[in-house]
Amino acid sequence: MSFSLRITNAPWFSKYWTANLRAGSVYPNPYWMPLSTVWECPYGAYGATDLEIIVVNSDYDIKHSKNGLGPVYDGREYEYNCSTGQLSEIVTQPQFDNFVIKSFNIR
Repeated sequence: MSFSLRITNAPWFSKYWTANLRAGSVYPNPYWMPLSTVWECPYGAYGATDLEIIVVNSDYDIKHSKNGLGPVYDGREYEYNCSTGQLSEIVTQPQFDNFVIKSFNIR
């Protein structure tokens, strides 16, 4: 089980980003991803509160970093906003495609 994460509002001249669960020690993510990439965490989060995000430019100079993010849970989608430093869960609204009212009472 895993979770997904995307970033928004990266600083100017940023090119790549990475995320590490458990502050880069036990489960490091060695891959730098383009800013538009959604990261599918390959291991269970189990409510972790030590998510780390690093954003770099084309020379791999750090433009933004934040650690101690969470909690994050398996099976959920998250978005990290670089400009606010906030991690948010993306909650999709339920779809009512086949919702039909067959009858109603007027009182």
